[in-house]
Amino acid sequence: MSGAGSQLVGYRSLAGEVTIPVPGSTLQNVPSGSEPLTFSGWGQVLTYTVVYVPTTRFKDRTPYVLAVIRLEEGASLMGIVDDGTVANLKVDAEVCFHHSDGYGHHFTIAR
Repeated sequence: MSGAGSQLVGYRSLAGEVTIPVPGSTLQNVPSGSEPLTFSGWGQVLTYTVVYVPTTRFKDRTPYVLAVIRLEEGASLMGIVDDGTVANLKVDAEVCFHHSDGYGHHFTIAR
C-alpha cells in the first residue's frame, strides 16, 4: 500500500505510452485524450546505486539510494528508496511507494 495517503499516478497516451511524471515536471499536465492511471505502488528493484557524492540539490541527503523499479503493472521508473542501504537492499527486492515530493518518488523496502 502507498503510504501517507499518497498515490502513484500517471497516464497512458493515445499512442499507448505510460508516463509517470516526476513531481513538478511539465509532464504532470495530462495530454488531451490520455487515460489517467493509478498504480498499486508495489514493485521490484531492477538495479540501484548508492549516491555518496550528490548534486547541489541533494547535498544534505547523502548517502541515498536511487533505484530503477518495475511496478507490478509493468511500468518502470526511477525512485528513491528511503530506507535502502548496501546492507539491506538487493536486486529483486520488493518495494512499496510511500510518497512523492520535490526530490522525486519515494519507496520503502517491503517487509
